[in-house]
Amino acid sequence: MRREAARSRRVSLTVVLTVAVFASGSAHAQWPPVPVEIAATEPGSTILVRGAGRELPCGERCVLYLPEHQYRVVIRDAEGHGSATALNILEPISLAVTPANYYEKVRGVGLFVGGLAAAVVGVVMLFVAQHNDVRYASGACPNCSETPSWQWYAGGAVMATGLAVGAMGMFVWRTNASARVQTRPFAAPPPPPAPAAPPPPLP
Repeated sequence: MRREAARSRRVSLTVVLTVAVFASGSAHAQWPPVPVEIAATEPGSTILVRGAGRELPCGERCVLYLPEHQYRVVIRDAEGHGSATALNILEPISLAVTPANYYEKVRGVGLFVGGLAAAVVGVVMLFVAQHNDVRYASGACPNCSETPSWQWYAGGAVMATGLAVGAMGMFVWRTNASARVQTRPFAAPPPPPAPAAPPPPLP
């Protein structure tokens, strides 16, 4: 008995049948509900569905019956890092949800911030070079000299590199900011077997 109970706790498939009257704030949800199968693609992840004034825990895998509405699918990976995506439920559907890559997102944020800082340094270098050239050309600074060309090139290169790194960081950041969802038509469960025919009466 204990072995069967432990085995049932390890089963990732949790079927949740949700047919409830939603609160007045969710009166815009369209009935009747439709079946939605949701499964996490990474072991150890847990899913929560929010929408129409409800929060529906799904675990690693579940089947929900939901009114037509826009929902937010929240998934946490095995380490507890959360990500989410919005989804319109209009028909029976099967969803495979993949959590966002948390470490890639952090790397993207770091690249974006570092690239932005480098671009600012490049702009400052170009500004200083221009300022010195203006003062030299106007005679306001007799002891000044014309800015060497390498300083212009260095400032431009630093700014361009910073912008490129920042753009790449923004792309990596945004790509890994939300959970990813793959959809396919819902596969209806097979019908129950027909009852056995009664035995013929004895003569």
